[in-house]
Amino acid sequence: ARKRIPHSASSCWEHCWIGGQGAWAVPCKPAPGEEPSIFTQTQVLGSTRGPELPTHSTNMLELLLHTFIHATLQFRSQPYAAHACRAQAACMRSFTPEFTAEFEQLMLWRRDVRRFRAEPIPEEIIDRALAAFTYAPSVGLSEPWRIVRVESSRARMAALKNFESANAIALNGYGGDQAATYASLKLSGMQEAPVQMAIFCDDATTKGSGLGAGTMPEMRRYSVVGAIMQFWLAARSVGLGCGWVSILDPAQLSKDLNVAASWTLVGYLCVGWPEKEAVTPELELQGWEQRAASLNLTVV
Repeated sequence: ARKRIPHSASSCWEHCWIGGQGAWAVPCKPAPGEEPSIFTQTQVLGSTRGPELPTHSTNMLELLLHTFIHATLQFRSQPYAAHACRAQAACMRSFTPEFTAEFEQLMLWRRDVRRFRAEPIPEEIIDRALAAFTYAPSVGLSEPWRIVRVESSRARMAALKNFESANAIALNGYGGDQAATYASLKLSGMQEAPVQMAIFCDDATTKGSGLGAGTMPEMRRYSVVGAIMQFWLAARSVGLGCGWVSILDPAQLSKDLNVAASWTLVGYLCVGWPEKEAVTPELELQGWEQRAASLNLTVV
């Protein structure tokens, strides 16, 4: 069994009675809708209920000793590993097999969209998708993403010209049939997408006090990439398509959008209702590249 005992304003301690191995206490979050000051007890180790702990005591040693005595007397024959797994599982939010299957479909049907319908997107739908950034993981909880909505005709025209210039340079890097294939690809939805945004990483943020980024400062930018992916899935879940434009001069775009010098461009996103949907990547349909048939996994 487990019991939640107030430990601080933001966390609680879960005490699990582990047979024959003493007591085990691990920090855990309150259950959904549960305040840290509320006590709950969940049956984890079978039908035998653990003892009522002194709920008003703040002496952790007393609580641990109390659970150890009960564990020794009542659960000596229970395997430690099994209890540990059950106790840990009891702290985790579970999802239904149906949800898991739907989530897999969401990932399968996420596409890099270049062709959009002209319909506007209700602002509340965009706001809800953008909220995915607020609970995305980030190194040291630095939350280094900086989002710029590109709305004015001046800013959009500057971004489009930037793309066209960079795309022409990229085309010159190919030859023969590959150049012809490249020229036939639609690599930007910047002329049609009703919502466009530039996503930056603030490399100079002090949030998180540099935790986890001292040896790998690039982790801040990786955090932004992960947050973009979370936004992408949130947008796709309501039927929106996203196109990530990377054929740009980052320094020029940063200048045109007048952002801080410490901000580094990570991606330019075009968002809108897709003209069509497909489970196969467009670059595969156009003959540019094939998706790998299996995962390249190395075990060392």
